[in-house]
Amino acid sequence: MKEAFQRLLDRTENLGNHARKHLRSVSLNGGLLISRLEASGFLSRVPVDRATPSVSDAFTLVAQAGRDPRESLKLLGTYYSTQYLHLCSRALERLAVDLAEGPDPKQAYRHFVRRAEEEFTSLSSAYIRRTLKVLSPPNLRAPYVICAVGTRGHQDDIDVAIIDEGGPHRPEIDGVMAKLTVQMLRHASAFDHYLAERIGAEKYAISPGELSQKLHRGRLDFVVVTELMRAEPLVGNRSLYTRLLTEVIQPFMYREGEDNSRHELYLRSLLGEIRSLLLRPCPPGSINPKDDALRLIMALTLAFKTIHSLPQSRTRDLLKQLGSIRPDLRGLSSRLARSLFFLETLRHIAQLLIAQEEQIDVVSPGGREQLLLLAQAMGYRDDVGVRADDHLLVHYHEAVRDVRETTEPLMDAVAKHLRKASRFALWTSQAAVNRPESRPALEFAAGARAFRGIRFWDDLLEVFADPDSGLLDAFIRDYSSRDRAQRKRLCMEYAEWGRHAPYALLSLIVLIHTRPVAKDRPVTAREMAEVFVEHLGKSPEDVRAMSRVFRFYPGLANAFLLVLNRTQLSLFLERLESPIGDSQVAAARDRFQDLIRVHRRTSRYIKRVLRRLTTRRPATIQAIANDSRLSTLAQGRLAAAERHLDREKQKNLLGDFYDMEFLRISLNTLRGQDSEAIRDSFHQMTETYLQSIFDICLRQVEHETGSRLLKRDRFGIFLTGGYARRRPYDEDFDLIALIDTTDRDDRLLAEKAVVKLNRQIARRGVIAQYHLGERFGHFVVSMDELHTFLSNSTEDFLVDHSQLLGSRMVAGSRRVETALLERILGPHIFSKSEHFVTRISREIRERRQRYHPLPEGYLHLKESPGGLREIDLAFAAAKARLQVYEPEEEVLTDKLGRLDPSRAELYKTLRSVGDFLVEVRSAYRVSVAASDVVEYYYLSLPTKTLGIGEWNGVAPEQRLFDRIQEQLATSIETIDQLLEAE
Repeated sequence: MKEAFQRLLDRTENLGNHARKHLRSVSLNGGLLISRLEASGFLSRVPVDRATPSVSDAFTLVAQAGRDPRESLKLLGTYYSTQYLHLCSRALERLAVDLAEGPDPKQAYRHFVRRAEEEFTSLSSAYIRRTLKVLSPPNLRAPYVICAVGTRGHQDDIDVAIIDEGGPHRPEIDGVMAKLTVQMLRHASAFDHYLAERIGAEKYAISPGELSQKLHRGRLDFVVVTELMRAEPLVGNRSLYTRLLTEVIQPFMYREGEDNSRHELYLRSLLGEIRSLLLRPCPPGSINPKDDALRLIMALTLAFKTIHSLPQSRTRDLLKQLGSIRPDLRGLSSRLARSLFFLETLRHIAQLLIAQEEQIDVVSPGGREQLLLLAQAMGYRDDVGVRADDHLLVHYHEAVRDVRETTEPLMDAVAKHLRKASRFALWTSQAAVNRPESRPALEFAAGARAFRGIRFWDDLLEVFADPDSGLLDAFIRDYSSRDRAQRKRLCMEYAEWGRHAPYALLSLIVLIHTRPVAKDRPVTAREMAEVFVEHLGKSPEDVRAMSRVFRFYPGLANAFLLVLNRTQLSLFLERLESPIGDSQVAAARDRFQDLIRVHRRTSRYIKRVLRRLTTRRPATIQAIANDSRLSTLAQGRLAAAERHLDREKQKNLLGDFYDMEFLRISLNTLRGQDSEAIRDSFHQMTETYLQSIFDICLRQVEHETGSRLLKRDRFGIFLTGGYARRRPYDEDFDLIALIDTTDRDDRLLAEKAVVKLNRQIARRGVIAQYHLGERFGHFVVSMDELHTFLSNSTEDFLVDHSQLLGSRMVAGSRRVETALLERILGPHIFSKSEHFVTRISREIRERRQRYHPLPEGYLHLKESPGGLREIDLAFAAAKARLQVYEPEEEVLTDKLGRLDPSRAELYKTLRSVGDFLVEVRSAYRVSVAASDVVEYYYLSLPTKTLGIGEWNGVAPEQRLFDRIQEQLATSIETIDQLLEAE
C-alpha cells in the first residue's frame, strides 16, 4: 500500500497542517481502497498516484467498489483525500511553472486563482453528488439544490444553502443533509450552514418562499442577502436555483420605475459595511488579506451587481463584467482585479502551506520563516540585500492600499446611483423642499427608522450640505416649529439612529451648527447633540464606532465637540470609558478622550484655532496630546513653507505653522508649564511668523509690480503693546511700520506688502492695529514724516510716545532701529523726559479717578488701578527718564536697577506683579475666555492650570481671587512710590 501512495506522500510533504487530515485518511483507509479497487477490477481506471482526469467517473467506480453503503462512504472519503492532496500539490507546481515561464507574475496569479476555484469546486461537487446517491433513500423524489454561497477557492469549509420546496418531504431532505454534513466533516471540507442558522431555519433546508418572507418580515439580514447574492448550485435541481434567483435575489436588484426599497436597503447596508471595513485598522504584526482588502472588493462588486442586475456571482467575474458595461469605471475595476488576484493567491498559498486561517503572522521569527515560504512560492527571490519576504510585504501593502484608494471613488459612483434610486429622492428635490407641507425633520426620522441599522447616508448628507437645495434650512424650520416634547421625541429617534450611524448623525449636527443663515440652528444642533450624548451607550460597540469615526474623521469629531458645552463634554468623556479589545481602536479612543479634555478645559479663543486646524489639517487633532508630535508637525509646516515655490501655498503653510504652535503652546499653558517658557515660545512663534510672512508678501509685491524695494535695509516692522513685552494670547497685533527714506516708490511698495501682511494676520483671527499709521492715513510712515509731525504738533502724544518707546522690531534692519532711537526717541522722548514722566503721572491719576469698580466677583487685570496698563506706564516713565530703549522686561528690570539702584527693588516688585498678572491672564484666556476681566465664578479652571488648590478650608477660586487683589494693591503702592520719586 505504501508504494501505491509513495508519490502522493512525496508530493505533499511541503503542505501545511490542513493536509494532515487527508493524509491520515489515506493512511487509515488507503489499503482498503486499493484492495477494493483491485477486487472490482477498477484499479487501472481509478488512479491514486496522480490526479484523475474525470473525478465524476472515478467517484462512481469507487462507490461501486464498496461492499455496502457504509464502506462505499469510507472509500469515497478516502479517494476524495487522495485527489484533494494531488489538487493542492499540482496547484503549487503549476504556479511555479507559470512563474518560471512567464514574464508577468500577475498573469500567473490570475491563472492560479481561476484553476484553484474551478478544480476545487469540481472535486467537491463530484464528491457531494456521489455521496448523496449513497445516502439518499431510493424513494426520495422531492427536489432540492445545494448552493455554495461563500468564496469558491476557500477549502477549510464550504458555505452552503440548502433550498427545497418545503412540504412533507423536508424531514427526509434534512435527514440526508445531516448525514452529508457528517461525511463532509469527516472526509472533505466541512459544510457551514451559517445561512440556515442566521435565517432561523428549523434544520438545514428552506424554500425560496420562506426565505423571502423571513427577509421581508425582518426588514433585512444583510449577511444573508450577501451570501445569497453569491449563490451557485453545487448539486441538485436547477429550477429551484432559478426560483431562488427570481423570488429572493431579484427584489434586491435595481428596477427602473419600480419599488426599489429592498434594493436601497441592501445597498445602504452594503455601503455601511464598506465604510466600516475602511475604518477598521489593519492589525499590527500580522496581515489578513480577507479583512484588509478582499471583503472590500467583494462588497463593492456586489453593489454594482445589484445596480446593474448582473447575473455573475463570483467577484472576479463581476469585476470583468463591470469593466465591460461601465467604461467610466474600467480603470478602477482593473486596479481592483489586479489586487484581487494577488491577494487571493497569497491567501490560498498561505492556507496550503501554513494553515487554513486568515491571519498571517509577519513579526515573530517563526512567522517570518513561514512568510519566506509564501514569498518563494509566489516567485519572490532575495535581491540586492532585500529578502524575498520583504518584497512580498511591500507588494502586499501596495495591493491593500490600491484597494482602499479605489474604494472611495467607487463608493461615490454607488452613492450617485442612490441619489436617483432612493425613496428620499422625491422629498429632497427643491420643489418638494419648498412645498408648504414639507416636514423633512419628521420625514427623515421616519426614513431612518425604516432603515434602522443602516450606516451609509452620504447621498442625503450631500443634499443637506448643498446650500442651494434648501433642505437643511427646511429641516431646521421643521424641527424648530415643534414644541419641546415633540423635539425631544425627534431627538431620541435621531440619537438611536446615530448609535448605528455615528458618522452620519455627527455630520448632520455639524452641518446644522455651521449653517450661517439659519435662525434656529444653534438650538437645533445643541438639542440633538445633547440627547445623542445622553443616549449613547457605554457598550464596547458604541465606543468602538465613535472611536473609529474620530480615527478616520478627526475633523468631523472635533467639529461635533464644538457643539457641546462643558457638562455635555464631561458626560461624553464618561460614555467613552469602556474596555476595547482592539489596541489600535483603543488608542484612537484614548486620543479622542484627550481631545475632549482639551475642549472641556479650553476657551472659545482656543477652539477657534482648533476649528481652523480641523478644516485644513485634521491630522493635527490626532496629535493633540503629544507636545513633541505637535511641534514636529508645526516645524514641518515651517520647513515646507521655506521650500515651496508657490507664494499662496507658502502663506497657507505659515498659517498652519502659526496655528499649530499656538495650539501647542496653549495646551502647555493648560498643563501648567512655566510661564516664562510659555512667553518665550509665544514670542518666538510670533516673531518667526511675522518675519516669514512679511518676507513672502514683499517678494510677492515685487514680483507683481516688477520693481524692488531697493532700500530694504531702511524699512522695519515693529511690534508694540502686549506682544512686544512677550505677553501671549493678545487678541491683536499692535504694529508700527517705519521707513527711513523719502523715496515715494519705496514707501508705496512697502505699503502694498503691509496690506498683504494684514490680510494674512486677519486669517489667524488676530486684528492688526496701526494706531500711529491711523494718524497719517497709511500704514507705512517715513522717519521724516514722523519727525516733522511730532516736532510741529501741539497734540498730546502720550499713547504714540509710549508705543514707540515700548516697540520691538520683528522685521527689518538694525539700521531702522538705530534711526528710530536717534531721530525719534532721542529728540522727542528722552530729551523731554521730564514732561513725559509728568504726563504719565497725570494719566495714571486721571485713570484712577475715572475708573468705575466692577461688580463684586469681577477684576480687570489690565485697567484696574495697579493693573497691567499702569505697570506699562510706570515702566515707560522710568525708561524715558533713564533713556533706556528695551522692550524685554527681564533685561529692562536689570538695566533700570543698575542705572537707578535706589529703586531697583521697586522695579523687581513691579515686574513680579506684572509677571503674575500675565500668568493669570494667560491661564484665564486659554481656559475660560479671551478677556482681561476675570470672573470669580470661572476661576476654577485657571486654578488647576496655575496649580492652586484648597488650603485651610479656603477654596482655590477664593485663594486666586484674593491673591490677584493683593498683587494689584502691591502694584498700586509700588507705582505710587516710583512716581513720587520721579
